[in-house]
Amino acid sequence: MNLYKNIAILILIGLLLVQIIHQKTKVHKIRVIHARSKQEIKTGLMFVNEKLPKDHGMLFHIDYSIPSFWMKNTHIPLDIIFLTKDMKIIGISSNNAPLSEKRIKFNKPSSYVLEMNGGWSIRNKLKIGDKIEILK
Repeated sequence: MNLYKNIAILILIGLLLVQIIHQKTKVHKIRVIHARSKQEIKTGLMFVNEKLPKDHGMLFHIDYSIPSFWMKNTHIPLDIIFLTKDMKIIGISSNNAPLSEKRIKFNKPSSYVLEMNGGWSIRNKLKIGDKIEILK
């Protein structure tokens, strides 16, 4: 009888831990322009001179690779966010300087990369493990 009671307690503790972990995961809702073709991915937000509307960005569909980005010909600061296929954040590069040719990459494969206005990730308290939800 004592064994069953201990097992029940362990199961309850496990369920509570799972609930605590899931409570800390935040979902950030945004609207995006999709970059799917090679040309759209190559061009991205180059030559854009004004900040994007609030909570708007560009989503790059990169088919699970280790992407590399830069800010050449990009006139606004951007946050670059690396995502899994289920839109979970695995990497964040904040406030990348306009017109820089420095490579921005994350050394784990990503399925998507999201570009948002510079500082967006800090203002919205993004963290690794959070999720992005694309609004229509």
